[in-house]
Amino acid sequence: AQIDLGIRMDPDLSDLRPDGKTGLSRSHYHLMRVHYPKDGTDSATEPMGLLLYLKLSVTGNESELIRRYRARHPEFPHQTTLDQFFDQEQFEAYRQLGVHVARGVFAPCLMGSASGGSKDALTVGNWFEQLARHLLFSLNENRSPGDADEGNDARNASPEAPAQPAQPAHPTTLTDPTT
Repeated sequence: AQIDLGIRMDPDLSDLRPDGKTGLSRSHYHLMRVHYPKDGTDSATEPMGLLLYLKLSVTGNESELIRRYRARHPEFPHQTTLDQFFDQEQFEAYRQLGVHVARGVFAPCLMGSASGGSKDALTVGNWFEQLARHLLFSLNENRSPGDADEGNDARNASPEAPAQPAQPAHPTTLTDPTT
């Protein structure tokens, strides 16, 4: 994207990489900024978006089934895809890990809306705005949403949680809610 379109991303995927000793990652996701080239308008700043990258990883707060499966299969969740014939236990371990990752990232926004966190009707746009605020707040608080462990290191994020909801700048991006 950078060579052809001039789009620049700032990923720091170190929290997703498993620790060499424990085999555990510090996070299941990374929220990164995407910088688009100026579009020819008089705007002094370049358009910015956010990209949420989710990864099946093990952080240590997963269910007993996942821990038990991983104890017997240390390469989990990075097993080869050459063997497409998953047995029932392998399929269930991957399914539960996917649910765990998705719930940890998305459930706080859904539950906040369902419990009266917002008086507005929950539209897709409102939900994405809540999600962006939640993830940016979580990054600033140095933790992953939904993770029980509090020992996650800080990620590169702006020093303040956003006060305003993000406004769509482009159909596929959000403006930087921290500026």
